[in-house]
Amino acid sequence: DTNADLFDAYGVFSYPTTFMIDKDGNVFGYASGQLSEDTMRSIIEQTMKGQRK
Repeated sequence: DTNADLFDAYGVFSYPTTFMIDKDGNVFGYASGQLSEDTMRSIIEQTMKGQRK
């Protein structure tokens, strides 16, 4: 993505940015910045269940 097209399309303003994609291929949510292991596990669980805490 040498032209930052994906950054623009998804509204990425910081690096890293983690996107959660649901089982249907939709963006379930995102988190900007570095994530701890606990946060990542929580995000994965929420995405798999389809429920945000």
